[in-house]
Amino acid sequence: MNKVDNEERTREIFHVLEIGLANFKRIGQRKWGNPSGSLEELDVYEIKDKEDIIWASTVEWCNASTGEINRCGILTTLPGDSNNTLGQILEVNLPYYFSKSFNTRVYEDNNLIEIRNYGKFTIGRRGLKRQYFFDYLKENGYNDEICIDEEGKEYVLLD
Repeated sequence: MNKVDNEERTREIFHVLEIGLANFKRIGQRKWGNPSGSLEELDVYEIKDKEDIIWASTVEWCNASTGEINRCGILTTLPGDSNNTLGQILEVNLPYYFSKSFNTRVYEDNNLIEIRNYGKFTIGRRGLKRQYFFDYLKENGYNDEICIDEEGKEYVLLD
């Protein structure tokens, strides 16, 4: 697999995700309680599978210190009745350039695209250590979910 290290290519991949999300029921615009400080309202879509429902939006984020837009992604949450901001339960980022500082990285080979999570998670203002995440997966029988990259590092393929 080859790392995607190009903003234009990342935006093309992201556009496919946006089109897919737009095929679901649009429920309006809402603000998300996002750590990046974004105050704009985003289109929210309802994804339903039998009894299970999540809400999702696409978004672009900037580097907090420079203000430069450097990644895009998808936010998800469980439906709520509140008119306040939505709190995400999962966000998946697609960085516009390759950096090991990002917890999610994009790779591709021909028509195969991989979105890889390297186990770094932010929880509130703290982080969950990468090794704790992978130890949890191993201890609970999820060994098949763990992949090894070109450098021998563990990751989970988000599909």
